[in-house]
Amino acid sequence: MKIPTPRAGAARRTAARNKPAKRKVPVRSTRTAAPAASSSSPGVRRTRKPAAKATAAARVLVVVTTVGTEQQALDIAHYLVANRLAACVNILPGVRSVFRWKGRVNDDGEFLLLVKTVERRLEAVKAAMRELNVYELPEILGFPASFADAAFARWVDESSSGAPDPLDADEF
Repeated sequence: MKIPTPRAGAARRTAARNKPAKRKVPVRSTRTAAPAASSSSPGVRRTRKPAAKATAAARVLVVVTTVGTEQQALDIAHYLVANRLAACVNILPGVRSVFRWKGRVNDDGEFLLLVKTVERRLEAVKAAMRELNVYELPEILGFPASFADAAFARWVDESSSGAPDPLDADEF
């Protein structure tokens, strides 16, 4: 059986289609910008954003806790999100913790929860974690999400209102 070979013109057209298109790249100026005037220069005024205009990103927190079972992790996550105390909870399985407790060194497998919430909900989140975690002394750590994306921070803020949303039909 004879295998047909492509015509020479077809091969050139195929090769041309596979080449990346050339883009025109704007030419950058070789001149450097003048140095910014310092605040000590006479007649130069520096403007600052007013403190009242702080973004929601400044209020976003990541709260961390650990639990011993996946079911505990799910219970805490669902409770916090359903009650609008947190916008999102990530559950990371396979965490191994080595710690000293009551005079002994322990080595246990755990689940790590990363809770995205806002500062005004922190005490309610901590109270829920203490109530729902079976550990005698649950790990509860809160960190500011200083560099959160502004749109994400707004979503966290809106989703952590603490009040049920009537549009949420699938609450847990």
